[in-house]
Formats: sequence, C-alpha cells, structure tokens
Amino acid sequence: MSAIRCLCLCTLAVLLLAGCATPITVTSNPPGAAVYCRGSGRPAYRWSYRGNTPVTFKVPYNAVQTFVQWPAPEGGRSEIRRDSLIFEDAAKLHFERRPAPAR
Repeated sequence: MSAIRCLCLCTLAVLLLAGCATPITVTSNPPGAAVYCRGSGRPAYRWSYRGNTPVTFKVPYNAVQTFVQWPAPEGGRSEIRRDSLIFEDAAKLHFERRPAPAR
C-alpha cells in the first residue's frame, strides 16, 4: 500500500471516530438518584459521577456499566447494568427501586 493511500485511510478513520460519543439519558423511580458510569471491557475504567436523575451525558465507549445510588433516607444502590452502545445514536436507561425485603 502506498504511503499516500495509507495516510488518507488513517485520516479518514480519525475523522470518522473523532467526536463519536453516545448520549445516554438516565431516569429513575424515585427520581434524584446519583448516577455512576464507566466504560465496560477494561479493568482500568473508573466509575465517575454523572449527576442526579434525570440526567443526560455523553460517553465515548462501545459499552457502559451504570448504577444509581438511591437517595436517603433508605439509601442503597441498584444493580450494575451493562449496555452495549454499538450502532446506537442514543441510549435511555431506567432504574426502578425495588421494595425492601420484608423482615
């Protein structure tokens, strides 16, 4: 492959991938839960706080892991969910608080 052709293909790839970020909207019942998100697939990805529900943010990942921290007084955390974002223009995630088990 010629150097010029290789350079053109690399430039095209960079232009196609630059700025590719998927918007994610997270809602919950009850609202006001703190949203935490990280990329999925690499152990080095760190959890980051993204706001309180309802919230929309962009991520540059192919897949994400997300959970919510429920508001006080009950507190607690949802299950961690994994969602693929490949070929998605946007994602909508909803978390429902499960009732506390009877004692």
